[in-house]
Amino acid sequence: MTFDPSEFLRLARSLATKSDLDEAEARTVVSRCCYALFLRAREALTAERLVTPTSSGRDHALVTRALQQANPFAGAVLGILRDQRNRSDYDLAATVDARLAREAVSLAQAASDEL
Repeated sequence: MTFDPSEFLRLARSLATKSDLDEAEARTVVSRCCYALFLRAREALTAERLVTPTSSGRDHALVTRALQQANPFAGAVLGILRDQRNRSDYDLAATVDARLAREAVSLAQAASDEL
């Protein structure tokens, strides 16, 4: 059985609805939103033969570029979420709070709905 990347978005949404969301959870929400959209896009673009995954870090650029051409809105959202994920995962001084986490869920869901 294949993993459904929308499960990452489901988990992110569940965490983001917590009234006492802490920073680690907020950072996790942002990260999972980015990967949910990236993986959904990769699978959709692969099925449409618009990308051929390399199973390497290069896939992020390949998928983002192809998605921006195929669906500019979803491509822009993936770019935004990637920037937010990088801040959330690597910048310990960045402010990552419940508001940002909930925004990431909304963006990821809206873009995912278009795929």
